[in-house]
Amino acid sequence: MDIKNATVFITGANRGLGLAFAREAHRRGAAKVYAGMRKTDGFNEPGIIPVKIDVTDPASIAAAAALAADATCGPIAPRHRPREARRSERRYRRC
Repeated sequence: MDIKNATVFITGANRGLGLAFAREAHRRGAAKVYAGMRKTDGFNEPGIIPVKIDVTDPASIAAAAALAADATCGPIAPRHRPREARRSERRYRRC
């Protein structure tokens, strides 16, 4: 997977696997890394931009998508997410 110079959006990036993906994207040379999370307070990772998003709330998804409109690739939507969330995430290229 080559994400060098891509602008990526990763959900669930405040901890765990999502944070590991965000750090790895940054390490691999992504031009910009958006980290989607419910609470952005206290998040401080060099080179990673926190974005408030609740994937169960369509308005929150729309606001995050507008903020990260320059994203060139993004999340693979798991099936347990609401249909509206999966639909809005499809605009991103999987990388």
